[in-house]
Amino acid sequence: MLDEKLPSGQNSDPTGEFFKIIRLEEPRDWDRLPEECEILLQGRKYGRLGGYFANFRGLLEKRARSAVVECKYIDKDFRDVYSGFYSRKFAKYQSRCLRIHFFSRIVNERDLCSLDRFQDDYIGYMTVRPTRAQCIGRTIFDPRRLDGVVGSICCARYKVHICGAELEVQGFPFIKQHKDVTRCAHAACWMVFRYLSQKYRTYKEVYPYQITQMTSDYSLGRLVPSSHGLTVSQIAEIFTRFGLSPEIYCRENYAPLEFERFLLAYVSSGLSVICTIERENHAVVAVGHISGRQPNENLLGGTEVLTSYDYLQGLVINDDNWFPYQVMLTPGPPRLVQTSEYTTSDIDAFVVPLYEKMHLTAEQVEKLTLKLMDDEALGLKELSPSLPKSEVVIRVLLASSVSYKAFRSHKAEGARAPRGIDRLYAQLPMPRFIWLAEIASKSSFSKSKVLGEIIWDTTATPDDVMSFLVLHYPSCLIVNDVDFLGNETDRIILKKKLIPLDNEGYTMYSCLANAQ
Repeated sequence: MLDEKLPSGQNSDPTGEFFKIIRLEEPRDWDRLPEECEILLQGRKYGRLGGYFANFRGLLEKRARSAVVECKYIDKDFRDVYSGFYSRKFAKYQSRCLRIHFFSRIVNERDLCSLDRFQDDYIGYMTVRPTRAQCIGRTIFDPRRLDGVVGSICCARYKVHICGAELEVQGFPFIKQHKDVTRCAHAACWMVFRYLSQKYRTYKEVYPYQITQMTSDYSLGRLVPSSHGLTVSQIAEIFTRFGLSPEIYCRENYAPLEFERFLLAYVSSGLSVICTIERENHAVVAVGHISGRQPNENLLGGTEVLTSYDYLQGLVINDDNWFPYQVMLTPGPPRLVQTSEYTTSDIDAFVVPLYEKMHLTAEQVEKLTLKLMDDEALGLKELSPSLPKSEVVIRVLLASSVSYKAFRSHKAEGARAPRGIDRLYAQLPMPRFIWLAEIASKSSFSKSKVLGEIIWDTTATPDDVMSFLVLHYPSCLIVNDVDFLGNETDRIILKKKLIPLDNEGYTMYSCLANAQ
């Protein structure tokens, strides 16, 4: 019987061996949290655990009020590494982890089996691995529920099960390298892959040890233990084995400001991009951005018209040496609460995880857009003289055609494309992914509004200036038949003159979550 008296010194709560609730009502409770976790890990002393909690504490201290600890959590990522590496060591490592869930309200023992009632208070979780080196495993926090986190961030929804209750957390995954098994680039690959596998059913989930084995054809020695990290080419090879069609960008191959402008285009598209910093032999993941309402004077002059990059203040990154959602600033803006030690100028190269049928790249779409806007027959001057080129701001990004159609048809007030264009977009055949070149004025862009867009076929080649699906200027709408191989002037399915909008336009598209 569960209610029978137990011998002195034994826990009378049968759940106490498996779960523990720690209240975080006062600052000293946070000081106690690492110690409580070390005790739960069979009394081992992990000297760096307190330091890890100190890093995360800045994000959580003002929001979290309770921590629910799963004491014997089976983590599939650590099981993968344990099976491939730690189980073969002479020293004994346990195979189970801790998983710590944070809530923004007080949780009591009686609530343990009905935690789904606290969905609105769920911040997220972190996993503590039973290793002597880096011990923070799979971690997902909702950036909207953390202190000091700002910007537009790539997010996916993850289901969590605790004592039979199902919770959901929206965020971008984070993990620290093991040092002896995985390095920073392996951790960065895992973060990108875990996000993509959750976001798109095309990609299956892969685990850390599996990632270390995905460079066997390009290795510079043994794969495990890893001591050299990964090169940019090896990262691209891992992307390819995952089922992606990666693109490598090196700063030295681009003019000043171009490199970071194209990086922003991909991050704005909801793609998490691995960035390398050669002087530190380090890799981080760009997962979002922070942009202002006025141009950043330190970035002006990169193109003949203003672009969204001219408004950039910084990138949001996951750096496995620190904590999630740090800000990597551009030159100029003041420091924020969670600021990285690196700036955007420190990035030497980045690798983009493109879908295999995305043939056009960001720089090619930008070039095609500027060329089309200057075209004698299809340019702004001819079709939409109400918007002078000197006032134009363009924003280039990728989008899922399904998401874009839904955004323009059914989303929040102000997002619907005007004058029946939303219905046209909903019915128009499109490839799975499209490139958008949103067109705004300086005034509308400062209010996150656009006046039109050019929709490009991502599967087209960069030599075809007529590879757009729709050209929507403030004063004109054109639908192009991309299947037609004859004379360019015969490709136009629909051409309609429009009266320029009296207001400031409609909401620019975004697939990112706003932290603040």
